[in-house]
Amino acid sequence: MNAAARMKNVLQIKNIVAMLAASICAILLVGGIAWAFGANRRLGRVRELRHPGCLTRQPGRAFPRSPAGRPVNTGNPDRVIGNGTPTNCTSGAVVRAVAAGGVITFNCGQKPVTILMTATANVAKTERLVILDGGGLVTLNGGGKRRILFSDTCAGTWSTDDCVNQSYPQIVVQNITFETASTARTKPRPAWPKRRNAGMAE
Repeated sequence: MNAAARMKNVLQIKNIVAMLAASICAILLVGGIAWAFGANRRLGRVRELRHPGCLTRQPGRAFPRSPAGRPVNTGNPDRVIGNGTPTNCTSGAVVRAVAAGGVITFNCGQKPVTILMTATANVAKTERLVILDGGGLVTLNGGGKRRILFSDTCAGTWSTDDCVNQSYPQIVVQNITFETASTARTKPRPAWPKRRNAGMAE
């Protein structure tokens, strides 16, 4: 085979290699575009599912609510704060009612009322259930100085070996607004008691 023939064969081989490389690049490019398009559609569906509009009430559609999230019936309260006017709807009345526990409602009149809390309403640990229902008209204001409602299951005597796993108190707050509260601790935390199970490490 002369030099011209060998050169021709080399050129043909180079052309074949170039065509194969171009084909591979084209396949990779098309595959990449298809993958990106599919990923974008998948991300689009995720964004759609996470869009706030999917979580809000829409006209003509009713979203189910779990029984645990439904308002508690407070038609037969244990304690009522107020006597029909805002006069007796005071911070002291709220504090005393919450300390006593049970189902608590307000009777402060037909108009919205704001109660400035001069002390924190502490939930007694021995109370099994405390329900505070403002009827959609009551706002408790912490004045930016104190907590409005407080419960510390780790204070006092524990009913279990771990204070965060105690079954009481149970607290329900509904149809009421809390505003301008402060989480700053005004008193030092009392010393934690020893666990009932002496065999557990402290």
